[in-house]
Amino acid sequence: SKTSGEAFLLPAQVNYIGQGLNLYDQGYTYHGSLQVILKYLRTGFLWEEIRVKGGAYGAISSFDRLAGTLCLVSYRDPNVERTLEVYGRIGEHLAQLKLDPVELESSIIGAVGELDAYLLPDAKGFASAVRALCNDSPETRQRMREQILATSLKDFNLFGEWLQSVKHKQICLLGGSEVEKFAKQKGLPSRRV
Repeated sequence: SKTSGEAFLLPAQVNYIGQGLNLYDQGYTYHGSLQVILKYLRTGFLWEEIRVKGGAYGAISSFDRLAGTLCLVSYRDPNVERTLEVYGRIGEHLAQLKLDPVELESSIIGAVGELDAYLLPDAKGFASAVRALCNDSPETRQRMREQILATSLKDFNLFGEWLQSVKHKQICLLGGSEVEKFAKQKGLPSRRV
């Protein structure tokens, strides 16, 4: 497994630890269940591991459907290596997950809510323009909606198994002395900002 990236150093007591990977470049074909899985990660696994156990202010997981980029970011995080280790366990966690049906339903509802969020007129116009420019058709969005609603535990397990096979990850670190120490140890390029 190859990890590369860079570090930005500043006088701070906390860190921002990011990891990104392009899923499409590594053979992934988009399925709407990913939106449910990411919702679960944000409110379940990452919340528990990064926020509750790790002491960070929070963590984000997002996916750019057009570019294929999956991003994981912790913020106001006292850790560096521990957070990257948590990111590295996501595939295994999902592959072995035994999700409670209520938690699955909650993640599905959350994913649909994000997909069909209420928009004021200006935001609705902007979203419509972006969708038109990106060929994000109503049919594509409906298919994604149907896939989200049909998401099962098997989708989590299969994605976890696939994620474990991913070979290249890119990291970006922003922080103080802990980031500087980690970057030197791993030979990552770093610069002061």
